[in-house]
Amino acid sequence: PSSILVNISNATHVAGSLTISSDLVSGTNVMRNDTVTLSTNAFDGTYNATVVVTDKVNKSVTASKVLAVIVDSTAPTVTLTYPTAAKYVNGTINITGTLIDTGGSGIRKTELYIDSLNTSTNTTGATDVYFSYDTTQLSEGTHTMKLITYDRSGNSGTSSQINITVDNVNPTVNITTPSNSSTTGATTTLQVVTSKDVSCIYSV
Repeated sequence: PSSILVNISNATHVAGSLTISSDLVSGTNVMRNDTVTLSTNAFDGTYNATVVVTDKVNKSVTASKVLAVIVDSTAPTVTLTYPTAAKYVNGTINITGTLIDTGGSGIRKTELYIDSLNTSTNTTGATDVYFSYDTTQLSEGTHTMKLITYDRSGNSGTSSQINITVDNVNPTVNITTPSNSSTTGATTTLQVVTSKDVSCIYSV
């Protein structure tokens, strides 16, 4: 053949084409790796890639197989659904998020970031993601959390970052009045001293 033409288009838009000049010997098989550059205004959607081979006397043949190519330049969106902002957490928690990929290439992975560190990666491709995380790995106090998701075209989206408060230390309690083994009347007053390092005492 003298040239190989690759066209990429869909029903409403031509995305790009590539012509490969070739001086192959008749009867020779060859594998070519070339790049088709899409036009900058290529819309998101599914395109058909067709290959037309033309010989030196201008006879041409179109490949019987048409490849479907998805163009996706739109970033996915991700929402961190649990925990909510300013939430007090302890022990092992279930972190959840919801993803939307309007570009159409599909979700490739979602990463969980705590204090700007990637602590876990979900590669299921699902639009509802789930992480199990042991908060005892963190120090007591406030930490940041967010999700970053990537689609199969390399676009990425980031959730809003929230603050959570880790509180894994039990409160302490001491009865100061009456003293141990003391004698009291039928009605007495108990004096209780409690303490908590992070969150407030809820009930005594």
